[in-house]
Amino acid sequence: MENTIEDNKEFFRYKEIEHTKNPNVGQFDVLLAQDIITLDLLLCRPSGHGDTYSFKIKKKGMSLLFPQSVTYKILEKEIGTSL
Repeated sequence: MENTIEDNKEFFRYKEIEHTKNPNVGQFDVLLAQDIITLDLLLCRPSGHGDTYSFKIKKKGMSLLFPQSVTYKILEKEIGTSL
């Protein structure tokens, strides 16, 4: 990801995306026990939405949990051209 600040506003552009599929669910508990996957508990917001959770995974754990992932580069579109 690339980011810039212009006029006190932050802009960002993704340069690549990773498509994950067929997770190795047998590794999930192991990665959780090793703190490679962590769980954040998010408490209720003033907006009235209920409590929820968020999983985070360290970069080194991605290939262990998702052995068949594919990374795609995102091309920049030039002004005046079409894709």
